[in-house]
Amino acid sequence: MNIEYRAINPEDFEEVKYFFLTHEYSWRDSDPENFVPKSEEDRIKVANKFMQELQDPKEKYHCLAAFVNDQIVGSHFLDRYKIDGKNACHIHGLWIDPEYRNKGIAKTLKLMGEDWARSKDCQLMDSNVYATNKEMISLNKSLGYEIARYNFRKEL
Repeated sequence: MNIEYRAINPEDFEEVKYFFLTHEYSWRDSDPENFVPKSEEDRIKVANKFMQELQDPKEKYHCLAAFVNDQIVGSHFLDRYKIDGKNACHIHGLWIDPEYRNKGIAKTLKLMGEDWARSKDCQLMDSNVYATNKEMISLNKSLGYEIARYNFRKEL
């Protein structure tokens, strides 16, 4: 299987739009009971917004993808900001097509994201994972991620 890893093309509307559809899938797969899909109109708005954001020289956002035969099979959405007063990179989403899971794609995308963050002088990476997502918890631990906070929730 030949996998191409690269940043998405911020000038290719269809690629940007599909990337953010996969980001939507990351929410769907991690919380299927509460998932609400975006409308096609909303997807177009998101793609247009991020086409501009991704071309901004400040590079606040970075979007990496894994492609097989020009089709996105994995996506990794990153955002730079401050966490606890440090330059940081937050992982907004990491999604792998179910057919391509357990093939090392998530690990490769995470490592590429870390390389990008280092190149932007980030001092740490930050990610949120559902407590039930054992595979991602295991991957994070294998890559040296540690628990930094707990997110508590109470249904009212």
